[in-house]
Amino acid sequence: MSRSIWKKPVFNLNCLYNKKNIYVWSKNTLILNTMIGLTYFVYSGKQFKRIFVSRKMVGFIFGEFIRTRKFGKPKSIKKTKRLKK
Repeated sequence: MSRSIWKKPVFNLNCLYNKKNIYVWSKNTLILNTMIGLTYFVYSGKQFKRIFVSRKMVGFIFGEFIRTRKFGKPKSIKKTKRLKK
């Protein structure tokens, strides 16, 4: 679901500074032109994920580049031994 037109874009002012490690807790933060080339650590609900911002990411939000669900491994198929007659 997209954000309404009458609402302003959401971004955090702490993300605009050129620091070494920038931590972002809100995934709905909009990526701006000034963020290009910086590395951000975005909180996924359990741990921080590392994201490098490129030109193609401008205009999107951080939440689109992070998986929040853990996908489990498929159940292994048990091999049955055939009895020799």
